[in-house]
Amino acid sequence: MTHSEVDSTDAGPLVPIIASVIWIPVGFLGLVTALNTLLDIDSGFSSSRDGLANAGIISFPLACFATVPIAWAVWVNTRKRAGTTKWRVLSSLVPLVSVAMVVIGALAWY
Repeated sequence: MTHSEVDSTDAGPLVPIIASVIWIPVGFLGLVTALNTLLDIDSGFSSSRDGLANAGIISFPLACFATVPIAWAVWVNTRKRAGTTKWRVLSSLVPLVSVAMVVIGALAWY
């Protein structure tokens, strides 16, 4: 694949389709985990170390479900411009912010 093919203005909606296929089912699984975190009496938000990890777990399903319309909106706004593939990919990686919050909160224990 050449550089001109990657930066083509004729790029189809591949990135938003992949984001939709991945993040919607993962969001439902994350919703179960978030509800378990909210209903767990022992975990709570007792310390700041727990708080960051729990906030990441609870915000993960929201980030997953919000990523789908964000990815489609970015595609609609950038489909006629060359060189915007990186913005499409970045817009589909929004839930990784919540994952980073969980990792940082978990690493605070060490």
